[in-house]
Amino acid sequence: MTVSLLASALLLFASSPAPTAAVNPAISVQLEAWDDEEPRPSIAHYNLGEEGLALAGYDPVAYFPEFGGKAKKGKKSIQVTHMGVTYHFASRSNLKAFQAKPARFEPAYGGWCAWAVAAKEGGKAPVDPKSFTVEGDRLFLFYKGSGGDTRSAWKEKGGFQSLGGQADGNWTRMSGEKPTETMTKDMVSAEHWNLRKGVAIHGFDPVSYFAGKPKSGNKRFTAKHAGVEYQFANKTSAKKFESAPEDYLPAYGGWCAFGLAKGYQIEIDPRAYLIEDGKLMFFKDGQVLEMWKREAKELESAADRKWSEIGK
Repeated sequence: MTVSLLASALLLFASSPAPTAAVNPAISVQLEAWDDEEPRPSIAHYNLGEEGLALAGYDPVAYFPEFGGKAKKGKKSIQVTHMGVTYHFASRSNLKAFQAKPARFEPAYGGWCAWAVAAKEGGKAPVDPKSFTVEGDRLFLFYKGSGGDTRSAWKEKGGFQSLGGQADGNWTRMSGEKPTETMTKDMVSAEHWNLRKGVAIHGFDPVSYFAGKPKSGNKRFTAKHAGVEYQFANKTSAKKFESAPEDYLPAYGGWCAFGLAKGYQIEIDPRAYLIEDGKLMFFKDGQVLEMWKREAKELESAADRKWSEIGK
């Protein structure tokens, strides 16, 4: 199916409006110092499930690189309703990060497929919550199913840099809502990352860690993502990264996870690392890594919280 035909087919899903959600008082009781607002006027245009649930229950914060960069199912016991939209979270630290800056983590275009919204006429199409990109510090979702894979089409056409203007304009026309102001990673996070001459992880290949054999990168094989440059051991590794960078990004900007949990940005030994639930974390040395393991759960929550505060 061609890209244009795929877009037309997906727009057929827009024949009926999204359900209007109402604030659930029972949910609001769970909030901690959260001054929730009335449902937004555009909520009828949002892609919501029962009781106004967004993202089919996936955690909106977990998609972002510094929080793991993965599609992660949230828990009903950890939820919040913001302007009529309910979100589930995988952890209380993620919920708190959302509460601190909700506009940053809300999915673009009401949670509809970004490719469909960017189509010439603009429209709504359902999404697979596991198919996403984070660009310009915004979360974009895509359709993936028997009709095709719109994330691939989006990337082939240049992603948000090429399609974002049209998608933003279409969404404003469709919903009356102005998109969240784009806040690029270059402006927000890259300046706070642990970089040597602009390169992450001391020049080590981020993909090689997931193969269990950390390797030094080569200046001939580089890729830049969200303002941060990475080096790779070979062309194959570089291509893997470019096809799905969110799968390989270092947590906490490449700083020592233990140090960040204690409130400090500390240098690392790129050979002292740990991968937990797909999250690549680095440490000052092997001794600090062992200290982390003894209190990993509590320390990770503290590190997540500290990293979410950096750059604000």
